[in-house]
Amino acid sequence: MKSLRFLDRRAGYSLASIGMLLGMITPALVPAMTSAAQITSRSIQMSTSASDASNVTYKLTFTPQTTIATGAIVLWFCSDSPLVGVACAAPGGFDLSSAALSSPPGSEAIMTTGSDTYVGAGANYLVIKGVALTATTPYTLTITGVHNPTATGSFYGRIETFTNASTYDAAKKAGGDTGATPAGTADGSFITNMVDNGSVAESTAQTVGVTAYVLESMTFCTSHSAPTANCGATDSPSLTIGEAISGGQTALDTGHVSTGQDYMQLSTNAQGGATVNLKSTATACGGLLLVGGTGCIPGQNLFGSGQTVVAGTANFGLKLGTVAAVGGSSSGTLQPATGSHYDTSHYYIDSDNTNATGVTSTYGSKFVDTNALPVNNKNIDFTIGATIGNNTPAGKYSANLNLIATGIF
Repeated sequence: MKSLRFLDRRAGYSLASIGMLLGMITPALVPAMTSAAQITSRSIQMSTSASDASNVTYKLTFTPQTTIATGAIVLWFCSDSPLVGVACAAPGGFDLSSAALSSPPGSEAIMTTGSDTYVGAGANYLVIKGVALTATTPYTLTITGVHNPTATGSFYGRIETFTNASTYDAAKKAGGDTGATPAGTADGSFITNMVDNGSVAESTAQTVGVTAYVLESMTFCTSHSAPTANCGATDSPSLTIGEAISGGQTALDTGHVSTGQDYMQLSTNAQGGATVNLKSTATACGGLLLVGGTGCIPGQNLFGSGQTVVAGTANFGLKLGTVAAVGGSSSGTLQPATGSHYDTSHYYIDSDNTNATGVTSTYGSKFVDTNALPVNNKNIDFTIGATIGNNTPAGKYSANLNLIATGIF
């Protein structure tokens, strides 16, 4: 009985020994490529994850574990597995055939000198020759011109480094690489000569479309006092101009250019900006009409150096003042309209006695614009000036000036 118990115990020992032996033998069955070191800190960043997107940029970052003097990097993109050395099916629609390697500013320079550093690409693999890598040093590569997979979902990038590019070239020929299976799976020397490897998982996704509407807007006003933000604190812009006479009245005379000042304010989100036209009711005159009569203080419609309203010569005109920001969010500008003859120094009005053009035409004529850009809470003042000659008929003169703002949305 003792002998039997002894045999049982030995049998147990024998089984344990067999179990240990199997544990020792199993790793030897794994392909030789497992001796390659693991690339760390690896990622591939896409400029867009939209499926079926063209001309996408991929930024590869990685840290090799092995120094290579002159070697190669091979990148694979697979739909089925991240495992190096197994079959790699190209993701549907994925295409590297138009890809190009670039070196963004600030990236590590990993390419050695020589013209044959970029071999080319297939549908889902890329070979980069003439590579010098230092162990534990982070690197960045930027690949442009990639076409993303057609379908949404996961796919994988495999990163492999080799001691030289000729190893890859020979293995590719021996393995009959068509882009569907890594060449190394058919060539033992290729796998053996792999130095480092690692994989990343990526995914395409539907683009998140965000739509919002901004309504067209315009806020425009005229005022005798300078408006506050958003056309606040306005008052009547109607003016009576002239010099003081007895009885607290005013009248034009030949010795002065009598003036009055008003303001306009404009805000608009029109993409093409806005133009303010000036229109006058003083038809066939362009200046000031005699009420109840046929007299006219004509508009000063000559432009050029020195042309302006001059005391003693019956004339009427306007000149622009200073642009001012109102409120903390003011932006943009107001200026003499492009193509007009208004400025900040001379009195002028774009008048045409035939009313075919100028301020007495159907829509008036350009006075101020925003330089073809949106504007927010900007004031500009303008001054109206008039004088008379010795033969200007006596009476009351008037005109209604209408400022019309038009946005280009």
